[in-house]
Amino acid sequence: MAGVRLRLYFVTSNMHKFREVQEMVAPHGIMLVHTPLHYPEVRAESCEEVAREAVRSLARVRGLKRPFIVEDSGLFIDALNGFPGTYSKWAYEKIGLKGILALMRGARARSARFVSSIGYYDGRRLRVFTGTVDGTIAKRIRGESGFAYDPLFIPKGYKFSFAENMTLKSTLSHRKRAVELMLKSILMK
Repeated sequence: MAGVRLRLYFVTSNMHKFREVQEMVAPHGIMLVHTPLHYPEVRAESCEEVAREAVRSLARVRGLKRPFIVEDSGLFIDALNGFPGTYSKWAYEKIGLKGILALMRGARARSARFVSSIGYYDGRRLRVFTGTVDGTIAKRIRGESGFAYDPLFIPKGYKFSFAENMTLKSTLSHRKRAVELMLKSILMK
């Protein structure tokens, strides 16, 4: 591939995340390589800590090419004391969007935030880049695009969920913000 500045290995089994990040980094000359390794995911209160511990675990894996990244993200709903938070994938698989809406039934305060933390390791230094987007939880499932909680999340200042407006998601998302912070740091060299 001509014009490749950096080959970056993304350790994930989530192809939605992979494609999303791939689209973000490609214009910067970064070839993202899908690396579907399984690794233990610690339970912690923050996405930053989950990503940091994943990198520490993966840094010991022989043969894993560098630099590599991992990403942990979560939906933190204030009315649910931050749930599902770092348990977002588990909650989505167990109760889904309808289950989250059932837990939110009657809640007036619907504020929430999406958080994405990208752990980056180049063989020498571990860094974590975190992006956040504030918003609210919709009262019903809205839209069919995106994945996971996108049909429930309405970013602050907007009327559409991420699943109703993918252009909105691609410009405002928590993952995009984390990727931008990472790009600033690793491309400054």
